Amino acid sequence: MNDFRIALRQHVQKPGFALTVVCTLALTIGATTAVFSVVNTVLVRARPFASPERVSPASLTSATISSTRVPVHGQRVPWGAFMKAMGVAAK
Repeated sequence: MNDFRIALRQHVQKPGFALTVVCTLALTIGATTAVFSVVNTVLVRARPFASPERVSPASLTSATISSTRVPVHGQRVPWGAFMKAMGVAAK
């Protein structure tokens, strides 16, 4: 308890140092919390899929698109026609 009184007395005698300490602690705790939140959201949390290990990116090869018209970005194409052109059976 005696150490606490001495520390409190020192902070009262030098308020600028005390303010610097408090601001530094607040900034570091805030930065640590922000980094943890980003890492937790991006890397740790499970993906919103039933089985994320089965999710794979879709890609086109030259053999797939040689005889079919592939939609360009922004062009509206019926989903069924696009899936047929990709060779995927509709369910």
